[in-house]
Amino acid sequence: MHLKHHENGSASNQRKSDALFSRLAMDVFCTFMSRLDRFTFMPGDLKEVTDPAVLAEINRKYGDISMAPEEQRWVSTEGKKRWATGDYVSTNELRAEYARRKALGTL
Repeated sequence: MHLKHHENGSASNQRKSDALFSRLAMDVFCTFMSRLDRFTFMPGDLKEVTDPAVLAEINRKYGDISMAPEEQRWVSTEGKKRWATGDYVSTNELRAEYARRKALGTL
């Protein structure tokens, strides 16, 4: 009788442990997804700035950060390729690599 009680208690403890693990796993997953969403554009998030006054203010604050069309194409293509394989490089890293490769003639 004592053994049976122990087995049931053990199964009950296992169920409680499994439930706790499931809740913790879901909390970790939700935290990960929330953080991921902070760095990912969702449909409708991107709003193109076209107002000349706003563009002038951005340029005054940060300088001209636009890229030449050939650099933009390379950075975009290379960035998509690397992100698809899990290499999460920044635009600044890609721009620096583009400039280095262009200077070396290895593009």
